[in-house]
Amino acid sequence: KVPYKGIVISLILVLIPCTIGIYLNAKRPQYVRYVTKGGMIIMLLLSVAIIALSVINVGKSIMFVMTPHLLATSSLMPFVGFLLGYVLSTLLRLNGRCSR
Repeated sequence: KVPYKGIVISLILVLIPCTIGIYLNAKRPQYVRYVTKGGMIIMLLLSVAIIALSVINVGKSIMFVMTPHLLATSSLMPFVGFLLGYVLSTLLRLNGRCSR
């Protein structure tokens, strides 16, 4: 059975913020900086809240699954991905704007 409801919800949760971001970037670029900073602050607060609630709900056993090695690896993966993309674009001699 295909989970259509979950797929549609996931699609909506991705497309609505993307649409808002594209609209802001195109029509109101002066607000993008404030929205980005506000979004980062909200994301940080929600991340702390989710971690705290997970520890409270699951107990200390979650700390056995979420090891420091795993947390460090998952936080460095986006940086490594961007770095490899930049290195590959430089090796393929793309211009500086395309590399960034």
